[in-house]
Amino acid sequence: MMRRKMFPMLIITLLVLAIPLLAADRPDPAEQQPEPGVQDAPEQPSSLLNLPPEKVARLAPLPARLRQILLDERERLAPLQAAFAEETDALRGFEIQRQMRDVKIATEVALMRAQADHARANGRPEVAERIEQGLQRMRERDEARQEAARNRSARPQRPSAGR
Repeated sequence: MMRRKMFPMLIITLLVLAIPLLAADRPDPAEQQPEPGVQDAPEQPSSLLNLPPEKVARLAPLPARLRQILLDERERLAPLQAAFAEETDALRGFEIQRQMRDVKIATEVALMRAQADHARANGRPEVAERIEQGLQRMRERDEARQEAARNRSARPQRPSAGR
């Protein structure tokens, strides 16, 4: 059990230590000279959400579906984020955070389902099966988390020693 808890910490520690080493291997962009005759290309959008309208209209079916899922998430999160920013009660703020977590989990599931559907529709059932297995593991972990939370809340509360 202890080994399971230590492994993620080990990975995080290694990543934290490796990032400066990886960054040191990259040349300084200011020192790089562009090739003669090559013009600077326009900056690419960082996600499907930042695409200009003309590119949105030309998206293939899978990216278009993924984009719509992400837009739906953004729309569902906006009021929760605004409510959280204004909330002064810690318990209510915690509940809003749970709702935001649930929206993000639902989005992740929807993105994975869209990819599984796409793989299946394009003759790659083995890829779809791997994605479905990942979804099943997510459901199992979520059910275990919910069960643990129910068990914690069902335990009788011990009276405090100061009373």
